[in-house]
Amino acid sequence: MSIIKTHRDLIVWQKAMELVVAVDDFTENFPRTEMYGLQSQMRKSAASIPSNIAEGRRRGTRKDFRHFLLIAFGSGAELETQMDIIKRLPWGKKLDAKKIDALLDEIMRMIIGMNPRATCLPAGRALDSLFRSKLRGTRPIRTIRSFGRVKPSASLAVPQHKSPLSGV
Repeated sequence: MSIIKTHRDLIVWQKAMELVVAVDDFTENFPRTEMYGLQSQMRKSAASIPSNIAEGRRRGTRKDFRHFLLIAFGSGAELETQMDIIKRLPWGKKLDAKKIDALLDEIMRMIIGMNPRATCLPAGRALDSLFRSKLRGTRPIRTIRSFGRVKPSASLAVPQHKSPLSGV
């Protein structure tokens, strides 16, 4: 196991750099009218991911690193949205986005795994928890994602029992 000395040693940064190159290649096929629109915006979003990972790593504190990981995660979400827009456009349906989608998904998962305070549940499970709690009249169960494992915390609902000592 090697020691991580700089941001260049982080696999997530290396994958993010691959993503930048893939997005650049992908956007080369865009119509000329998108040169200053989606093409430019997608390249900036992609470049922002490894840039923020590097900046956060160089800052030196865990708090700063987490903060910049969240910014990188936001840039990834921005790129996901731009990819969704491309897929809805008539000229974008012809483009093959599988490589970018796979890389971006992997990077986003890695960033979540690196941020021990990130709270996240897949949307389906989060909604199920919310709806089940509404039916029971309790609050939803919160989860904390810690180093790749989801740990459910105890339910926030406290059962109301009458004490036999209270006399009521």
